[in-house]
Amino acid sequence: MGPAATDIRGIEFATAGPGAPAVSLTASLAFSNQPVGTTSAPQALTLQNVGTATLNIASIVASGDFAQTNTCGATLAPSAACAINVTFTPAAPGVRNGTVGVASNAAGSPHTAALSGTGTAAPGPAVALTPPALAFGSQPVGTTTAAQSLTLQNVGGTTLNIAAIAASGDFAQTNTCGATLAVSAACTISVTFTPTALGVRSGAVSVTSDAAGSPHTAVLGGSGAGAPPTGSIEAIPTLSQWALIALALLLGMTALFHMRQRGRAR
Repeated sequence: MGPAATDIRGIEFATAGPGAPAVSLTASLAFSNQPVGTTSAPQALTLQNVGTATLNIASIVASGDFAQTNTCGATLAPSAACAINVTFTPAAPGVRNGTVGVASNAAGSPHTAALSGTGTAAPGPAVALTPPALAFGSQPVGTTTAAQSLTLQNVGGTTLNIAAIAASGDFAQTNTCGATLAVSAACTISVTFTPTALGVRSGAVSVTSDAAGSPHTAVLGGSGAGAPPTGSIEAIPTLSQWALIALALLLGMTALFHMRQRGRAR
């Protein structure tokens, strides 16, 4: 059945038939470089019903390495709009493409927006070992210094796996590091020095891990000095003690003299 006719002052106009929905959708989104396995901040597409009847939305779907959430609901009134928020989580390095598709009762459905982004290799773990050196100064041979500290920090983008922490030379270490170190986390390596001989003594703390540049080292130095005496030192007599010693000798000699005199008298 065709459109109804209305006669106005002898001129016939065709009145409009039933209205129809129509879709306006942002054409594309481009995401900047994103490390593999991480998710970007969302970007928004705008979906609008530019028709004259209610838009019935059957589905909104993102493809590829993209995901979406939206505020659209099941219907959009004429002239109404809603937002489709898209995120990018690259599964591999390189250019990644996808779409957002909107299925509806509008002519031309499904309507699509092109999506693109580039996945970059996720940064691995990285080691910061500070300070780069420890100096212990002079220490008696065979004795142990107080501990000095090194800080080991993972300044990379993924977990640091620690294979070994070792001290060489006349140095020893204990640490709080464990087998792994999370991103931005730090731990302490406590180092002591026990010289085994006189003179300059050197060594290192080495950290073996899965970070580039492993093993990472801090230089250690110190000097072995003469060991303190292990036995007791005989005390030097005081003046009063010398006087008593002299008196004792004098009395002893006097007694010996008298004994000899008695012997002669007999």
